[in-house]
Amino acid sequence: MFGFDMEALQAQQSAAMEQQYESQKELMACLNRIAEALENGYTIDRIFDLTKIDPWFLGKLKNIVDYKLKLSQYNKVE
Repeated sequence: MFGFDMEALQAQQSAAMEQQYESQKELMACLNRIAEALENGYTIDRIFDLTKIDPWFLGKLKNIVDYKLKLSQYNKVE
């Protein structure tokens, strides 16, 4: 067959999208576990030792976790 095989192209795109979706789910699960570790008192240095994730990034994630804790202390928007 000559020319463009649209069905094969669509199948490839679908497989690529599924793989990307699975990668994103794994990344979010990893970030949630790191956030949970920060909430439970793990230090940035300890998480770095375990994961080798850049401490700068871990610091940014800790800021989000700390802010979440601060916001959770409010009952309503004033």
